[in-house]
Amino acid sequence: MVQNNVCAYLDVLGFKSYILKDLRGALDLLNDPQSIILSEFIERRIHPPESYADATLRTLAERRALSSFDYFLPFSDSIFIQSSNPDLFVAQISTFLLGTFLLKSHAYDIPESNEEPSKITMSYFDLEEGKITISESNWFPGLFQGGISFGECVPVQINSLVNSEMRPVTNLVGKAVVEAVEIVEGSAEVPRLKGPRLICSQSFYEALSDKHERYVVKVDKAYEVLWPAFVFIEGNDVKLELINQFGSLFRPAVNLWKAYNHLDVGIHYYTLLKLIVRSALHYFSFNHENLKIAQEHIITKLAQNHLQLKTGDLMGSQYA
Repeated sequence: MVQNNVCAYLDVLGFKSYILKDLRGALDLLNDPQSIILSEFIERRIHPPESYADATLRTLAERRALSSFDYFLPFSDSIFIQSSNPDLFVAQISTFLLGTFLLKSHAYDIPESNEEPSKITMSYFDLEEGKITISESNWFPGLFQGGISFGECVPVQINSLVNSEMRPVTNLVGKAVVEAVEIVEGSAEVPRLKGPRLICSQSFYEALSDKHERYVVKVDKAYEVLWPAFVFIEGNDVKLELINQFGSLFRPAVNLWKAYNHLDVGIHYYTLLKLIVRSALHYFSFNHENLKIAQEHIITKLAQNHLQLKTGDLMGSQYA
């Protein structure tokens, strides 16, 4: 009997346009998840989560550890992930998505160019020329669209050719793989996903023993993982969390939306803004006083950034 597993399908947002604009920048973007995987693999060996005496530090380390990723299989601008631990997977894939965005988000936080926040200038000393060389690079945002399902997801070994040599590779097959891809790519019944959202199927939600009420919400006929909400640290001062953690996501997102809202890709950055705002509001909604503080903070930030947006649509009618 085939054991049911989690299958996640992640697709880099806007990769086609990045390839057409700057191949080197697009390839650098593909290396970002690799950097995170390598960093956390080393960290897990040096400081495993169980080595932390403090409960909060232990929880944060566990979220970063990616230990629930049984298989992590990148191909082109997509990634397939299999996991046998649905509950831990929610926290770890969310932390992974946070990491890929935050890795370069400081460039958009205080951009060199308001028109192109992803463009940066780099200076380095050229030993051969004996002088400082300045070059321009594109640090494209590390954002993914994602679908998660639960069911048949079987790893299989198949052969590939690399430089005309046969090499074994791992592939994933099964109904859960098909469903995870359909969540992102769309089908006859469901339109293609817009923006960096992480949608999970009914089957995945039912497999959770911990429903993660602060992080998983019902949307239409499926559920959404509010991955930005995992930026918050439980027990910390609410106002400081909003200034620091919320701000670390909100400020770069605002600058990206301001730069590209007149283009077709603008909808993706508006969706990112909406996701960040609603994730914060939902996270703090379990305490009335905390929710009030969050609402006031977000409304103030929207006004300070002169965002001509409908507050009700951005925050959601239940929070506006």
